[in-house]
Amino acid sequence: MSAYHWENTNNLRVVKTLFDLDEITQAQQEGNIIIMREHVNHPLLTVGMHIYKNVKTGEFRKARGRTYTRQYSCEQITEYPIEEWEEVLFYRENLRKVDYDFGAYVLPGDAKVGEKFYIENLIESVYSGSFWEANFYSVDTDATWDGEDLKIEKRMNHLVG
Repeated sequence: MSAYHWENTNNLRVVKTLFDLDEITQAQQEGNIIIMREHVNHPLLTVGMHIYKNVKTGEFRKARGRTYTRQYSCEQITEYPIEEWEEVLFYRENLRKVDYDFGAYVLPGDAKVGEKFYIENLIESVYSGSFWEANFYSVDTDATWDGEDLKIEKRMNHLVG
């Protein structure tokens, strides 16, 4: 459940990301190219979660499951035994928490076809690898302007996989 920052290591021109319609309107009126995008979660960036209720105390807890494996010892641990904890809900939780449904990428009006840009804040949830049980997403990346749309570079983190 971790974010991966690629950084603008190639010193590319920056694509701004806006979420406010008035700001998007102003950016277009200033001659910028606007690319609207819906926020879409990648299927690998959700995780099944359970809500358990203690049958004696009524306390609620959230967990990935009744048992889990410690990362380094590989020892099985039972956290929520069925005789003590009732499962009251199973749901899918998004790993990348966002408070928007859409946004706009703002490219300079003089963008050239084939030009590569750096997006400092991705609208979409882009999967960038996994390690043990943790999946990682990119918060920034490079993209290429094709004259109509930005083609987002989906890079894999070389430290995870």
